[in-house]
Amino acid sequence: MIHFEVETLSQAMQVTMVLRKASIRDIAKELGMNASTVWRVTRYPLKSSAVNLLRIVNWMGIGNDTFWELWQKELQPAPSDKEERSLGKTCSKAL
Repeated sequence: MIHFEVETLSQAMQVTMVLRKASIRDIAKELGMNASTVWRVTRYPLKSSAVNLLRIVNWMGIGNDTFWELWQKELQPAPSDKEERSLGKTCSKAL
C-alpha cells in the first residue's frame, strides 16, 4: 500500500487524482460537473462552494477526520514576506 503525506486539502485532491489515474475531465464527467469547476475546486478549495467541494471530497473517499484536519491546515494564514524574512534571519543567526 502506498502512503502519501499531504499538507493541504488541495494536495490530497491532486494525489487522489494521480492514484486513480483520473483527469479533471474524467472526474467532471463522473460527478456531472463542469471541468473548470473541478479544476477550481482542486486548486482553490477555500474559494469554492461547499456543495462542489463536498462532492469531490466524497468522490475521493477520505474520512471526515482527515478532511477536517486538512481543512484546518488550509485555513491557516500563510506567513507574510516580512515574517519570512525575519524567520530567515533568525535561522541564519542560529547556524
